[in-house]
Amino acid sequence: MIVSRYSPSVLFSQMNRLSDEMDRVFAGSGETSATWHPRVDAWSTEEAIHVDFELPGVSMENVEITVTGENQLSVRGERAASEETDVTWHRRERLGGEFHRVLELPELVDTKSVQARFRDGVLSITLPKREEARPHRIEVQVD
Repeated sequence: MIVSRYSPSVLFSQMNRLSDEMDRVFAGSGETSATWHPRVDAWSTEEAIHVDFELPGVSMENVEITVTGENQLSVRGERAASEETDVTWHRRERLGGEFHRVLELPELVDTKSVQARFRDGVLSITLPKREEARPHRIEVQVD
């Protein structure tokens, strides 16, 4: 049996960070279309998994959220690129274009009860855990 000193949530975070870095490396490998990856925070409580996406300048009409396999969250969308012409750019870090993030969730979720809210440029998604994925307290009978 292999014992890890890392909790599942730490491993989940590390795997997502590695995935993000790999996406960034390969996105710069000669592709001509602008791609960007919104920043993501993900955490869980006993009842649900919560995920926040930073999406400044993105219209929710251009965002699609799906949950597949009861433990995979996909968020796809597009932010309009700057239309400035006849200018000299000194710095350009706010890319436009399409984005697509897929997160493997650490628990099974109730796909019919997922809620999403957009406020102040942050998309907050709450994914309730399926009942069998939630911790249950076991009463011990004493004889």
